[in-house]
Amino acid sequence: MFRFLLAILLCGATLFAVTLFSLFSCGDDDDDDSGDLLKEYCADYVAYLYSCNFDNTDAMGNPLNQSEGETRCRAMNGEYPDAYLECLQDCAQGECNQYENCAADCWDYSDYPESWPALAWKDPATGLEWQVTITAELPWADAAPYCQGLSLDDKDDWRLPNVDELRTLIRGCPATEPGSACLATTACTESDACLNDACTACLSGQGLSWGTYLPKELNPYLNDDGDYAPIVWSATAVDLGDEEPFRYIADFNEGWITYDPEPYAEDGVRCVRGGE
Repeated sequence: MFRFLLAILLCGATLFAVTLFSLFSCGDDDDDDSGDLLKEYCADYVAYLYSCNFDNTDAMGNPLNQSEGETRCRAMNGEYPDAYLECLQDCAQGECNQYENCAADCWDYSDYPESWPALAWKDPATGLEWQVTITAELPWADAAPYCQGLSLDDKDDWRLPNVDELRTLIRGCPATEPGSACLATTACTESDACLNDACTACLSGQGLSWGTYLPKELNPYLNDDGDYAPIVWSATAVDLGDEEPFRYIADFNEGWITYDPEPYAEDGVRCVRGGE
């Protein structure tokens, strides 16, 4: 009886509620169940990385021990639905080099729109308005003129976004979201100093938008055909210390910020308006 009364008092005390929650279940334990599933998945996933001899480093490229790897995994995957985590856990028990292919089949596409009638979407967090569906993959030299000539949703002041603006679209990759460990910005364009390991720290196909790291208001695929999620150009130049021009790109399938050569690559173009 004494223990029962003590538990009630502790549950009612705001000061101790957080620290003693695990000892006294003051309500629904669904969150605990989800947390246990996340811990189990991350333990299996990191063990899989080690057993397959894959690189396992932190966002800055420093070697992780297994415990640190599990901590990073939990931080990056805490928003995933349980059914998805269960599927990923099965993937982490499979053959080496097959995890990404397996994980790509884990997302539930039941809420994926049958069509994308909206032409543009305004991000309430930034005020920037974005082209919903990418309709072109072009060399960089044609990307800015394409946006400048675009007439969409009765608007004709579209432009090619810079890398800072593209990063505002990243959802679920803590390493490359704005203000995070990835140093690549419009103010930091020297490749050795700015394109640190954090810029390529997230995992392919594990974003919250049907595997991509985009807001769900934007069509992740090219031309609404669902074939693949293209890499997209930014307007921001990257200095690699040689004569060949490069531009920052955003890969929303990976959650990465990296670069492509202007003359040779053909990447997606997602135009923006507002800001600046």
